[in-house]
Amino acid sequence: MGAIQTTRGEAPSRGRDARADYRRAIETADPANRTGDMARRRLDGLPPAPGRPDAPDPVAPEAEVLLEAGTSALRRQDFDSAIRLMDRALEIEPRFVEALYTRGLARSEKAELELALDDLQRALDLDPGFAAAYYQRGNIFRFQGDLRGAITEFSNAVGADPDLQGAWYARADARVLLRDLEGAISDLRRAVEAGPSTPLAAKCRERIAELERR
Repeated sequence: MGAIQTTRGEAPSRGRDARADYRRAIETADPANRTGDMARRRLDGLPPAPGRPDAPDPVAPEAEVLLEAGTSALRRQDFDSAIRLMDRALEIEPRFVEALYTRGLARSEKAELELALDDLQRALDLDPGFAAAYYQRGNIFRFQGDLRGAITEFSNAVGADPDLQGAWYARADARVLLRDLEGAISDLRRAVEAGPSTPLAAKCRERIAELERR
């Protein structure tokens, strides 16, 4: 499905701060490499999404270390190693949402799409407010040609996080293919609002102008 682009800042401290920093990093990922740079999600000061606990469950330090190693493997595009590391993390912490998400990303890159969808759904069952997991499920459905399924997942993503710029763009792309140009233009405008100065916003403006000429 294309190279995963994951970014991460300085190594965070263990525990709650580490997992918050991890979420900020992974929610900028674009595994299909179709949507350009996404705005970094801002979690500080936001209320919990519906269904999301105020704080993540504690995670064993050994599982956190495996998560970091798996994320590094993902950045290197060593997807087999990322999967093995997440398998080990999940043996220690079966409810480790970020490990399920990361394994889902790695499996999608290996075209193990049904397994990837299952991992992402399991992550969402544990954390219904995890916008990036909806977004990645949408990318898989889009790749499979299920445009309406993709739109549903992208809608869930922006419902959980209205600032997830890539999900607005991806939903617009799917709507264009379904000939819903008015809906696509609306989504592109929302993507611009989510991050007016990003490279993706510039791409959205170009796409809006193109669609308005049709």
